[in-house]
Amino acid sequence: MNNKEIIVPADAQNKKALVVFSGGLDSTILLHWAKQNFKEVEAISFDFKQNFQVNYDANKIMFQNNVIELLYARDTARHLNIKHHIIDVHFMDTILRSMQADSERFNGDINNHQPKTCMPFRNMMLLSIALSIAELNNADYILTGYQTQDQHGYWDTSEKFVSLINEVSQLNPAAQPKVVAPFTNLNKSDEILIGQQLNVDFAKTWTCYNPILTKKALTENQHINGYYCCGKCPSCTDRLLNFEKLGLKDPQAYIDNEK
Repeated sequence: MNNKEIIVPADAQNKKALVVFSGGLDSTILLHWAKQNFKEVEAISFDFKQNFQVNYDANKIMFQNNVIELLYARDTARHLNIKHHIIDVHFMDTILRSMQADSERFNGDINNHQPKTCMPFRNMMLLSIALSIAELNNADYILTGYQTQDQHGYWDTSEKFVSLINEVSQLNPAAQPKVVAPFTNLNKSDEILIGQQLNVDFAKTWTCYNPILTKKALTENQHINGYYCCGKCPSCTDRLLNFEKLGLKDPQAYIDNEK
């Protein structure tokens, strides 16, 4: 298999796909791609009911983005005229915040390279819910936006993980929706190029884990909920780096560019 090959099920044009859709860069590109390649597409997003805290300091990384991401997800699903399931998983935010408070978990083991956003078995839980919704809505495939760079910090985005999830799905006598990660052989730069070809509006994707509020944004109502991307959290820096690699300007609004 070519390392850059996109995994497209052979029967995609005749099948229904449920896209795991956060509103971020990867999943938004995936949703546009799915609409082009599958007969029917629906989206599923997860609402962590984050206890969102206003932040004015880009250097204070707070690891919170789900509230803003969902606003972008809703807008994109409406724009593409795609049925959008939003599932309440507020218990997961409670677990994640408890983990983040335990600094020893992340700093005490030199072999532990997982970022603070990696909750153990998070993707297993989310994909289990997606499998349930897929069965209830007669979806043949579940698409997730894992890409090759994810595997460095998130063990539950690997091809082996997806394969084992599908083995579990096959045990279901009623229906066996298949989980597919079409971009698993691509990196983020590759995805951005695909997004360009699909005319994805990158300004309508949210990546930042550290939304920054400014008085000017509130006054002029320029951005969703008046927030800018911090440009400093791991997700922002990775996103900016990949746009830069391609010689492209990221159209998302960053606090450093605010005038």
